[in-house]
Amino acid sequence: MNKKRTLLIAIACALAIIKSSAQTNVPVIASPVLDAFNFLSTPSSNWMFATYGIFTKGEGEGVGIGALYKVSENFGAVLRLDRIGKDMFMPSGNFQVQVPVTLMGKLTVIPFAFTGIATPLNASPGHDGVIGIFGIGSAIRVPDVIKSKSRFIPDDLVYDYEKWTSYQGAQHRIGFLWKF
Repeated sequence: MNKKRTLLIAIACALAIIKSSAQTNVPVIASPVLDAFNFLSTPSSNWMFATYGIFTKGEGEGVGIGALYKVSENFGAVLRLDRIGKDMFMPSGNFQVQVPVTLMGKLTVIPFAFTGIATPLNASPGHDGVIGIFGIGSAIRVPDVIKSKSRFIPDDLVYDYEKWTSYQGAQHRIGFLWKF
């Protein structure tokens, strides 16, 4: 009798476990992929992504990528990775202050200023260590009439002029910015 009762309890527990696991509708792998896709395809977050060309006198040309988190309409935190010349990579972080201005009710211009720090990697002697970054720039918002044609059209066209401590001259950056 005791063996029958134990067997019945074991079968009931096994059926309860099987039934409860069969009723879950939670996708195991698709959910994180779907969440990432929804985040990247819906322009409703405070994240922005930029790609740009870098032009300098003496240091060479280069390219860069950046990610900006818009804390408010007038303030953002930026992480960047620049590649200048043949072998210098430079991660940096800075804080940006901006003031969006709409001209004639149609064109939005966003002047900005920023400061931050960077660490050149593989740099020539005299350019190593932590350096300061100071700059100004402006972005022009692409009108919605143009943007509505494709998600790949950037949200803003961006230009900045910046100075780095321990470097002669200045850098000019021209690029594109997408909002996520």
